[in-house]
Amino acid sequence: MQEDQFVPHLIVHDGMAALRFYQEVLGAEPGHHMMAPDGKRLMHGELIIDGHKIFVSDEFTAAEGGSCSTPRTLGGSCVRIMLMTGDADAVVERAVARGAKVLMPVQDMFWGARYGQIVDPFGLSVISGGSINNCDSRARPRRMPRRRNSLRRVNSESVTS
Repeated sequence: MQEDQFVPHLIVHDGMAALRFYQEVLGAEPGHHMMAPDGKRLMHGELIIDGHKIFVSDEFTAAEGGSCSTPRTLGGSCVRIMLMTGDADAVVERAVARGAKVLMPVQDMFWGARYGQIVDPFGLSVISGGSINNCDSRARPRRMPRRRNSLRRVNSESVTS
């Protein structure tokens, strides 16, 4: 089997809890993991989703060899994780039951997808989506909302932690 050439590496504030969360919510399989010398922080963790790897680790200071910060340290994240799934509603329901907050409820979208957005307990934005039909690209403009804000969203103040 060929190794993935693109492997996202998520920096979080509680690496072991993140591994559990993604296993329970996304159905990820655990891979190798290694703790830092202090035994309290995850230095390297692997998850496998549909045969593809994701790396997870705790944040480390520059003095410890770290070069990335968590969404908590940064006050947000500039990355969204898109998960294509056969049941977006179930993924979001499992995530919310384990501490995620809904940004956009799962709904049928004009481009032919069932789509919703959450922020996981580690501050990462996750989008759960899947195809609901084979939407003809010529029909999309007719199904497109007239105004961007006509898509249902949850008040952003309710998702700050």
